Amino acid sequence: MKNASTRPILMLIILLLAPALSYSQCELRVHCYPSQVFPGEKVLVSASGRCGVIMQSYFDGGVAGPDWFYVQNPVDFSNPCGSGPFLTYLWISKNPTPVRMLETDSLNLSKGNCYIRWRMRYGLDSAVGDCNAPDYTDEGVRLQYSTDAGAIWNDFPGPSVEPVGDTTSSGQHYTKQYGTGTYWAPHTNQQARENSGLYRWNYYQVAVPPQASVNGTRVRWIQQNADGYGNDTWGIDEVEIECPPVSNNIVWSFGSTVLNPPAIVVEDRGVVSYDTCFVATIYEGGYSATDSCCVTVRSAMGMNKDSHNENTHIYPNPSCGAVNIELPYFYEEIVTVEVLNSTGAQIYMNDFQKTEMISIDLTANPSGIYYLLIATADYTVMKKLVLE
Repeated sequence: MKNASTRPILMLIILLLAPALSYSQCELRVHCYPSQVFPGEKVLVSASGRCGVIMQSYFDGGVAGPDWFYVQNPVDFSNPCGSGPFLTYLWISKNPTPVRMLETDSLNLSKGNCYIRWRMRYGLDSAVGDCNAPDYTDEGVRLQYSTDAGAIWNDFPGPSVEPVGDTTSSGQHYTKQYGTGTYWAPHTNQQARENSGLYRWNYYQVAVPPQASVNGTRVRWIQQNADGYGNDTWGIDEVEIECPPVSNNIVWSFGSTVLNPPAIVVEDRGVVSYDTCFVATIYEGGYSATDSCCVTVRSAMGMNKDSHNENTHIYPNPSCGAVNIELPYFYEEIVTVEVLNSTGAQIYMNDFQKTEMISIDLTANPSGIYYLLIATADYTVMKKLVLE
C-alpha cells in the first residue's frame, strides 16, 4: 500500500539466529497393510522416501530452524492472515522498515541438480493490518542467491510466472501450476488480486542454476519496497531445498532392495498372536534414514478362521459408498471395523456392540480399492471392497 510519507532511506539490520530444529538429508516412510492378518496370509509393504534434502523449514513449532536469520525481527508465527496450508506459517507484517528479507545461512549445493520449493502468498486485504495486500508492482517478493556470503546477490533465471491454483475464500491450497522465476509483481487492481494465485497459498519451485551450485550458497526472499508496519504483507511456508541423487538406495530387513517389494507371507509361530515388523533404510553417501511398520498376526489355533471369512459378507461390492457387513458369527462380541485405502492409510474405524449387521458410509471417499478389517478379540477377517 502506498502512502504520502517518504520511505526511509536507511535501515537498521539486526541479524537473529533462530532456535535450532534438526532435519535429515534423507527421509523415509514405510507402510504395511493390512494391519492384522492370519498365518499364511500376505502383507503388502511399501516405502516412500528420498535423500539429498539440504534444508526443510515448515515453521510448525513457531520457529524457523537453524538455517535462517532475519532482518529486524519482522516475523509472526501466529497465523495472522487466516489458516495456512498446514499448522503454522511464517508471516511478515510488523516490520516498520521498507525492506523485508528472509535469508538462509550458507548451504552446500555443490551436488548439483538442486531445486527450491516453497509455498508463498501475499496479503489480500485493502485495509491496513496484518493481511494488507501488496498493491504496487514494486512491492513484490524477489528470490535471489549469493555465492560470496551475501556480498553480491543475483536473481534466479526466469521467466517469472505466478502460480495457478485455488483462489476461493475457502482456501483449499491446491496448486495446479507452480510459480517459477525470480520476482512476482503484485496486481494494482483488487479484482485482479482476487483472481491471482499470488494472493493464496500456492507452491513455487525454482531450479538452482549451475553458477549457484557450489558450497556456500545463500538464498533470500526479499521485499525491497514496502510501506512499513501493517502494509504490503506476505508469508512463506514449507520451504525445501533439495539436491536429489540420480537414484536412492534402499534395503529392507528381509533383504529386498526396492521401494515396493513383493507381498510377504507371514508364518504361524504357534502362539495366540504376535507382532512382526518390517524395517527399511534409505541411504546415499554418508546419510541415511530408517523407518518401520508392524502388523499383528492372529493365531488360527482352535478356530475355524476360513469359516468366519466365508460367512462374513459385505454388499454391495462394488459399492457407491453405502456398505453393509453381515456378521453371523460375531453377534455375541464387540466388533471393530477398520477401513484402509490402497496405500494402507486408515480412513475409517469404529466399534459396534453385539450385532449381526453393520452399515457404514464411505461416500466421501474417492473411487478405488479398499480393505475392510473386521475384528473381535479372537477373530480378524479381511475383505476387499471396490468403491465406484
